[in-house]
Amino acid sequence: MFYRRLVSILGCILFSAAGASASATGVSVGESHSCAVTSAGAAKCWGANSKGQLGDGTVQPSMTPVAVAGLAKGVKDVKVGKDFSCALLDDKSVRCWGSIVASQGEVAISGVVDSSQIAAGPTHACAVSTNGEAYCWGDASKGQMGGVSSSTLTTGKAVNVPELSGAVKIATGKDATCAALKSGKTVCIGAASNLEGSIANPMQPLQLPNINDSVDVAINEGHACVLRASGTVACWGQNQFGQLGVPATSIISPTAVEVATLPPARSVSVGKGFSCAMLMDGKIQCWGANEVGQLGNGNEAVRSKTVIGITNAAFVSSGARHSCAVIEIGSYIQCWGSNESGLLGTGLCYTQSAFYQGYTGRPYLTNSLGLCVNDKALTPYSVKGFDVRANADKVMIWAERSIPTIFGMGEGITHEVQVGGYFWRRYVGGHNLAVTAHGTPRLMYLGPESNNQLLDLGELSMWSSLAN
Repeated sequence: MFYRRLVSILGCILFSAAGASASATGVSVGESHSCAVTSAGAAKCWGANSKGQLGDGTVQPSMTPVAVAGLAKGVKDVKVGKDFSCALLDDKSVRCWGSIVASQGEVAISGVVDSSQIAAGPTHACAVSTNGEAYCWGDASKGQMGGVSSSTLTTGKAVNVPELSGAVKIATGKDATCAALKSGKTVCIGAASNLEGSIANPMQPLQLPNINDSVDVAINEGHACVLRASGTVACWGQNQFGQLGVPATSIISPTAVEVATLPPARSVSVGKGFSCAMLMDGKIQCWGANEVGQLGNGNEAVRSKTVIGITNAAFVSSGARHSCAVIEIGSYIQCWGSNESGLLGTGLCYTQSAFYQGYTGRPYLTNSLGLCVNDKALTPYSVKGFDVRANADKVMIWAERSIPTIFGMGEGITHEVQVGGYFWRRYVGGHNLAVTAHGTPRLMYLGPESNNQLLDLGELSMWSSLAN
């Protein structure tokens, strides 16, 4: 009854004048740092920074996102490598910072023409032009740039890679580059592509057998996956952790095997020894290695399961031992897995647990909460500055104005509750409103209107839809 009353009163106005919090349009995860693009077109990064890969002009690590100097607007996408980062700008040019250009500040990459997509591997990066030409820069020592003879290119100059001409999507991994072509075929170059003949002839373009309908490709270290037009995912390479989506084995597969029982997917991402797919329904499934919670399923002993708490993902990216996702409505960023060097950007040193609808397991594990040493998140946690706090404030302020008889008398202060993981306001008469801080945000009520039982009022995206 209370739920219906709240919906009828607040539904049409709750978000009508609410401004947006800091939001993300994309995120990229590397080995020891991550970066995101804000809705304003700025680039922000967090994590390790020994080579200047955060782009803030220092070599100091940061556990929360910092602005990339010189890129406060005009950024369309960002990708990260081992200790460098690159951004695709609105004018279709590319800029990088960190080890690949030996600079703590952003440097323009010359030789790249009319870029539509970029990718970054551990030591090299590539771009695809609007007409399907591939350009790469960085380390070329293992054939990952095809016939390019120079062992290392760090001058910020890209070279054309004709072996990957006709690319729709490009992916870079350790000592390998792969492209999904307009023809539906997938072609790779480099010694570590794990295709038949890659070690003997690393500069030779090799086609992934039996796949003629690929629309995207992802590669990291040891294995790779393709997304097919049907939404199925197929993977090849090493499988010691079950990262190919089939029972673990020491045998390397040079042909792609379909990931068993995976529902139709919209995208695929791979890390070191694990893989993730964003499904058509907005959920995320991951499989493979899970020693630091990189599968996000709340249980290190389980190697394949749906990521806890995320129901409307728009994008997912996987790195060495952690992943991050952008939540579709609100564009919040959620990360899980290793938090070494502040990889997750969550401030997990100060977070003790989280609430996820329908989940009763242990959502957080750390070796030293006080020191933040080797800590990890087994389930998704929000990235500071890309969280729901601003929208939570606006929701509860509008509730106070719209139903003053229930929410009119309170502190006017939003508390961030670390035990339980939510933003909370309390009111006279025992009424409480809260928004869950981690996973897909939900609006909650506790008080006499619900017989002092926790009442789930639904996803914040639902309230937004009602407002429209």
